[in-house]
Amino acid sequence: MTHIEPRVGFADLRSPVIITRDLRVASGNKGVEPVHVTALKVVVVVNRCVYIVADPGDTNLKVGEVLMRNLDYTRKYGGSRGDSATEVFVRYDNINNAIRGNENALFQLNQNELPALNSWRLSLRELMRSSWTLGDAAQGEIETHALLAEDVVDEHSGVRNPEKVIALAKTIQASIARDRRGQHNPGRIPLIVLSGDRRLNERVTSILSMSYRLMWRGLTLRKYRNHMRDITTELEDSVAHLLTTTLAAGPARSTHSIRREIGCMVSGAETIRTYLGRPFSNLLAHSANDLDAIAVHLHQVDSLVVGGRADAAEELIQQLVLPLVRIIYRACKHQRIHQWPIEDMMIRTSIVKRNPNDVRGSELRGWELELMGVRRSLKELDPITGEEWDKRFVQNIVAGVVTNLNIAIRHLTKPTSEGGPNFHGMHERLKIVSSTS
Repeated sequence: MTHIEPRVGFADLRSPVIITRDLRVASGNKGVEPVHVTALKVVVVVNRCVYIVADPGDTNLKVGEVLMRNLDYTRKYGGSRGDSATEVFVRYDNINNAIRGNENALFQLNQNELPALNSWRLSLRELMRSSWTLGDAAQGEIETHALLAEDVVDEHSGVRNPEKVIALAKTIQASIARDRRGQHNPGRIPLIVLSGDRRLNERVTSILSMSYRLMWRGLTLRKYRNHMRDITTELEDSVAHLLTTTLAAGPARSTHSIRREIGCMVSGAETIRTYLGRPFSNLLAHSANDLDAIAVHLHQVDSLVVGGRADAAEELIQQLVLPLVRIIYRACKHQRIHQWPIEDMMIRTSIVKRNPNDVRGSELRGWELELMGVRRSLKELDPITGEEWDKRFVQNIVAGVVTNLNIAIRHLTKPTSEGGPNFHGMHERLKIVSSTS
C-alpha cells in the first residue's frame, strides 16, 4: 500500500509538514531484521525519502534524528517501493551525519561504481571483438580469449546487485567458445555479450537516477541545516545584544526595557522549541529553558526596580541573569566558530579517507589554514565579553579542542615520505573536535 503525504518542496522550519506513518528502521547490526515502527510522527524533509523524528513515541528513536530511505535494504528485507510500510530507513543521529552519509553514497555511485561499470562494458566489447576471429582460431587464441574474460570475472566476482549478477553470468558464458552441446560455436558470444551489456546499462541508468535523487536529498538537507544555522546565529546576536545593551545598562535601565526583554525571552523560548533537527534542537531546547529562567529572573528584577531597589536588581542580574545569557551566547558561538567549519570539512574528509587520491594539494593547504583559523578563534578574547573563551564556565573545552586540532593538523601535513597525509587519523580527530561542547 502506497503512503500518501502532502507535497513538500523545501522543508520550512517555521511551518513544518508533520505526518504520521508506518515504516521499518534498519537495526544497524549485520544480519538483524529491521524494526517495524507504526504511527511514527515525523517532519517531511523529502517526500517519502527523508524525515526528521518529531515524536518517537515508545521507540528507541530520538527527537531530531534523521531517517533516510534505503531501497537496497528495502529489497534485501523483502520490501518494495510500492508498499510504504515495508520500506526500510537508515537512522542518522543528526543532520550532519545524514549529509555525510548521503555524500558518501553519491561519491560511491559516481566515482567508484559508475566508472567500474563503464570499464566492465568496455571489457565486454573487447570480448565480442575477440570472438569475431575465433571461428578458425588456434587453441592459443581461444585460451587468450578465455583469460581476457577471466580477468573481468575476477574483478567483479563479489557483485550482489541483481543486474550485475546476471551480467557476471553472461561474462562467464562469453568466455567459453563451446556451446552447451560441446560444439565450437563462438558465433553465439556477441549475443551473450550484448545481453550482459544491456543488464549493465540498466544498472548505469539506475545509478544516474539514484544520483539525481541523492543530489536532491543533499540539497534539501543542506538547506535545512543552513536554516538551522541561521536561527542559531540570530539567537547568538540577540543574547549578544543583551550583553552589550539592556542588561549592561546598570542601575539606569528602565522597567520598559526590562519588560520588553521579558516578552522577547518568553516568545523566543516558545519559538525555538519548535525547531527540530539534531544537533541544533539540543542546543535550542537547552537555550529555551535558559530563556525561560532569564524571564523569571527579569520579572524579579522588574519588581526590584519598581520598588526603588536598583542595587538589589543589579546584583540579581550579575549573579543569576548574566551567567545564563553567557551560557547561551557561548553555546551558539561555539557552534559557529568551532563546530560548523569542522562539520563542513568532515563531509570531504569522510570521502577522502577512503579515496585519498580524490584530493588536490590546494585543498590540503586550504584545510590546514581553516583548522588554524578555528584554533586561533578559540584562543582569542571574545569581542563581546572581552574575556577568554572558557572564563566563568565550569567546563573548559579550549585546551582539549586545541590539542585535537593540533593532532589533526599533524596528520594532515604528514610528509608523503612518511606515508602521509593521514586522512583517516585526521578525520577521527575532527570527530572528537566536533563532538566537544
